[in-house]
Amino acid sequence: MAATIRFTKIKFIKGKGDEGGGDKVLLEYQRKNPGGAFDNVSEENSDEPKPGFNKCLSELAPFVVQLCELPKTYVGRISVNGVAFCYGGDSDIMSAMILGKMNLQNSKGTITLNTPYKAEKPLSDVAIKGAGSDVLPVEALIVIKKLIVEAKAYMKGERLQVKLELKDKNEPEGKD
Repeated sequence: MAATIRFTKIKFIKGKGDEGGGDKVLLEYQRKNPGGAFDNVSEENSDEPKPGFNKCLSELAPFVVQLCELPKTYVGRISVNGVAFCYGGDSDIMSAMILGKMNLQNSKGTITLNTPYKAEKPLSDVAIKGAGSDVLPVEALIVIKKLIVEAKAYMKGERLQVKLELKDKNEPEGKD
């Protein structure tokens, strides 16, 4: 049975600090309607995700280096903020593009790094001789699937729970 929801983008948007914008989670997805077609849905929320969400994003940095054919020493300068998805072929095979930024060493600022779209499995049985692989590394696919699980949990309302320091009402005031 085909999925009723499939993501087209999962992204963590870092806030602008003093400019009034806080961190946000952007989820763009397609929901299958009763007629069998997909409707596009987008939601942007300011609730902080559970730690696993951002952990998945940070675990994708080495794959940005690998897929963009950058020196391995760049991995510490790269932050991943999302993944974009598309679906193709007769069986709607998922492809993913990892979205990231790299800090520049000699300039103030960052450069945007987006990997090429890579499929979760080959789109066809025909391989083009001399071409690179159009398939995601297995390890990257595992992390992306975990990110999808985290995003679905976020959609269901699973967010970071802030621990509040509550005082016992029987405890005298001013006691630390």
